[in-house]
Amino acid sequence: MNEQNRTIALKAAEFAARLCMGSGVTQEFYDDFWNRLKNSPDIFKEFVYYMEKGDFAGKYKIGGRSVVDILIWQVDHFKAYLDRENQLKGNPSEMVLRAFDTFLKMEQNPEEILYLLDTESGSDYDGKFN
Repeated sequence: MNEQNRTIALKAAEFAARLCMGSGVTQEFYDDFWNRLKNSPDIFKEFVYYMEKGDFAGKYKIGGRSVVDILIWQVDHFKAYLDRENQLKGNPSEMVLRAFDTFLKMEQNPEEILYLLDTESGSDYDGKFN
């Protein structure tokens, strides 16, 4: 690994640690997340793009879905939770962290996550509970 790649990897590890601290997750979660992230070149590139630009590249897709699709799915669930409980406050760090975590899991087991993305909606709509 050249010096530039080492610098990027160090910055990404620090950024991941800040997201984890802002989300209140355990050190074990961080260790697991970082190990999976650094071993996934495509998702690592997406993560670095987000870290550097504050936006999503959305270039890497699994089953036609990007990390942005996962984030939207999670926000949908979050909004439905707020509708029901009205006590949870938004945490952008956690939303981004969980989106990348789910994307890493989707890379290992795409069928399960793709099924959830296709069948679950956090919003209430006519016929949802029939």
